Amino acid sequence: MRKLLVLLVFAVALSGIGCSKDEAAKAFLTELESVSNAMVKEFDAGNIEGARKVFEEKKSSLQSNFDAIKNAREMQVSEEVKKEMTESIQKNVGNLTKSAMSAAMKSNDQKKAEEVKTLLNDFVSVFKL
Repeated sequence: MRKLLVLLVFAVALSGIGCSKDEAAKAFLTELESVSNAMVKEFDAGNIEGARKVFEEKKSSLQSNFDAIKNAREMQVSEEVKKEMTESIQKNVGNLTKSAMSAAMKSNDQKKAEEVKTLLNDFVSVFKL
């Protein structure tokens, strides 16, 4: 009986090893960084539609990659990766918001400002739990 219990504990431990979501989380962060940097470039150039196009092209991929990790259990994502995710999302959303607001203010157009607000809301909606 004791051997069976040891084997069962060992099997459960091994099954947890194969379920790490660290690589999926890192892949999501890489894509997030790429998309947000491309959008910032478009906003900095005053091209709000270009930023929208970049986002729309990658939205479904971002969403599916985030969905793959958002329900990960505590043991599936290391503390280091959790910290990296929090910092990266905050940094990227912050940079994007700053650049988008600057573009909206430069355009001095209420309609463009609303477009920017809508785009930012769409972007942030990807990360809703």
